[in-house]
Amino acid sequence: MTVVAPEWAADLFGIPFKDRGRTYEAADCWGVLRLGLAKPRFGVHLPELAEGYAGTEAPDGPQIATMIRAQLDRGIWHPIAKGAEGEGDGILIRMHGFAMHVGMVLVPSLGVHTMTTTGSVLLRYREFLHRDTVLGFYRHQDLMDRAHA
Repeated sequence: MTVVAPEWAADLFGIPFKDRGRTYEAADCWGVLRLGLAKPRFGVHLPELAEGYAGTEAPDGPQIATMIRAQLDRGIWHPIAKGAEGEGDGILIRMHGFAMHVGMVLVPSLGVHTMTTTGSVLLRYREFLHRDTVLGFYRHQDLMDRAHA
């Protein structure tokens, strides 16, 4: 069975990559997650977090990982068991050896993320290639009472 990205997520693909970008014109991984969760379907407005790091390459890993950990420690992101993730859940991904990259679940097994070389693209996070890089799934507090796909 082929799983396809939902129609509501179409505008999340093809966004050019830009460090600290937060718009449909250009975004980094946090920017794409912000855009996705700000859709009326979810109505979650994440902080901008555009300060505190220089870029998204390996040397920036410790700063970005610290920023992500601070968001998780605030208690508004709840861990979701692998296999129980649903649309709108955040995906925490290891990159350059650090928990410094995020994506968003569109439907179970498919997400969206962005890279410097590709812009925002489909992420088949259950495939072998990503098996060891996906660190976990997190649901925003505002979505905890909603039914998920």
